[in-house]
Amino acid sequence: MFRKLIFVGTVLFLFFISASGQITKGFWMFGGNGSLRSGTFSLPGNEFKSTQINIQPRVGFFPSDKFATGILLNYSFNRNKQAIGPAGSASTFGVGPFVRYYLLSKEKQVNLLAEANGLYNWQTGSLNSKSGQTEYSIVAGPAIFLNTSVAVEILTGYRYSKETQSNGSLGKEFLIQIGLQVYLERAR
Repeated sequence: MFRKLIFVGTVLFLFFISASGQITKGFWMFGGNGSLRSGTFSLPGNEFKSTQINIQPRVGFFPSDKFATGILLNYSFNRNKQAIGPAGSASTFGVGPFVRYYLLSKEKQVNLLAEANGLYNWQTGSLNSKSGQTEYSIVAGPAIFLNTSVAVEILTGYRYSKETQSNGSLGKEFLIQIGLQVYLERAR
């Protein structure tokens, strides 16, 4: 699958070679990403493996060139397999801030970005009746501009999470996100 992503990214890069993005002061950013997470979590007396499908829409603003900040929303569906006990599932809803910085020149068609974000999530499902969770992620990778207003992102990073209610579980995960962002100039 990773080879397919590299192939698609290369084809898009060659096809849209003259494109560059609008990552300048005064622009808005709309879009989001999806991710597939896989990791191991531990509870007192039990360990389990988790697979999670996640969708994160976002709205951001560029207060200065190459720097964006905004609001990140979260929806995910999680399925767990425990070493001791039955499997379970849960749905999660969340909200939090993000900051991102584009590392290369604004005129580049392929730009590198780094992002840090935090989320507060509410979870319901068969895994536990209700719980809250704080989550922090750091991701980086290329933004491939298809034209001046649309970019495809392929980001990798690290996520740390902790339950704030219920059982107090901790999570540390590697993640891959694929996203689409649209950049629009603010109406004057």
